[in-house]
Amino acid sequence: MAQTRQRTKGQRTPKKEDLDEGPVLDEQEQEDEIEKLRTANEASTKHADTSFDLGIIIASAFHIMDLMRFLRDDQLAATGLCVAQLVMLPLSLSHKWLPAPIYDFAATYHTYIVCVQLVALAFLVDVTWADEPTWAEILRFALPSINAIFVEVQHRSAVAAEEALKRLEKKKYNVKGA
Repeated sequence: MAQTRQRTKGQRTPKKEDLDEGPVLDEQEQEDEIEKLRTANEASTKHADTSFDLGIIIASAFHIMDLMRFLRDDQLAATGLCVAQLVMLPLSLSHKWLPAPIYDFAATYHTYIVCVQLVALAFLVDVTWADEPTWAEILRFALPSINAIFVEVQHRSAVAAEEALKRLEKKKYNVKGA
């Protein structure tokens, strides 16, 4: 006959960190904690936006130099792909640089913008492969795609943090007599 599985001592005893829920906060203290978290989140998002905007400006400068080189060398396919990436680069800028309708469009479809950037990068590397580009050139071609990916990840992180704060606000408890 089969025996039932016995629990180990570690499985029977609750862990200390599960039992320790911290001090009971009154409503004002809860509001203050949530506001501190929201302020820290906004500061982090602002810093990330500024950093990524700077990265996009640098990538644009490098891409303009590549575009000039492709135009000078009469590489039409590479020129077209470079222009396509250059046109999509501003769509990754933060909301302070773009008008509201364009920012809303870019935020809604940014995942697709990242995909198009990656496809353009693949074609650009393929088109220039015959010229034996160096790793530095390939990395320079990849800067717009890398920036777009970082912006997408940061945007998703900011949305997730805001949702977590909203869930935390819903979990506020009413302390009577405190």
